[in-house]
Amino acid sequence: MSISTLNEDLSKRAVVETDSEPWLASPAAGVLGRPLDRHGAGSGRATSIVRYEPRSCFKEHTHPAG
Repeated sequence: MSISTLNEDLSKRAVVETDSEPWLASPAAGVLGRPLDRHGAGSGRATSIVRYEPRSCFKEHTHPAG
């Protein structure tokens, strides 16, 4: 997923119709996501619905901004 900002102002109401959003590839093979909010690229704040294909995994990582 390469979105740097999405619904980043948490003081504003945001509605995401997740059923109509595509699954986006992540850096890990077999891990897909539907982003809900994002603030900053890389290790910034990120909230997503995540789908794991069989035998896939996402290596441990941090998001210092939350």
